[in-house]
Amino acid sequence: MQKYQHDNRVFAITGDNFQKGRQFGNTSYYFSRYVHVWGWATWRRAWKHYDPDLSFWPTFKNSSQWETQFSEKIEKTYWEMIFNRVHANEINTWDYYWVGSVWKQGGFTATPNQNLVSNIGFGKDSTHTVYSNSPLANMPTYELGNVIHSAEVVRNIEADQNAFDFVFNGRSTRWPVVPLFLFFRLIRKFFRWLKRYLHFTKLRS
Repeated sequence: MQKYQHDNRVFAITGDNFQKGRQFGNTSYYFSRYVHVWGWATWRRAWKHYDPDLSFWPTFKNSSQWETQFSEKIEKTYWEMIFNRVHANEINTWDYYWVGSVWKQGGFTATPNQNLVSNIGFGKDSTHTVYSNSPLANMPTYELGNVIHSAEVVRNIEADQNAFDFVFNGRSTRWPVVPLFLFFRLIRKFFRWLKRYLHFTKLRS
């Protein structure tokens, strides 16, 4: 996209949209912190910041810049866990290094309001995308149509929160999902204990 070729705030453009039909704004795209990489492009000026070792992470995670990256603690905690593992070479993928590098520079990705890319590589023979029943597999694609540009380069926080919930399963960590999960887990344990107790009581009688 030539419009942002020399704009240092925009680090990439992507064809991926994981918003499950939701649109944000009345333009053809919005700006996101998330760098979805199933169909994307960048510029040399941005790619030069790619750090394949994430060497900046130990300092970055203790900086005020990192502290202000997120509006929700659960999202911050999730990504700290990811980048800690990436920095320790516990995750075999290149794209997390790119995400971290973009965030270190405060960059955004121009993300379409319609999904333009479908990943057909899900299946048991895949390296990472092994679950063929994933909601991200074989997603339908749509035409972007005439491009309506955004008036300003501002991150859409609501869209990013929605992407975190859907792509990175953030919704499973929100209230009241986790407390309810723990509650029903305790209930199941109680009934299993009660069943064993009644069984042994019956044997003794």
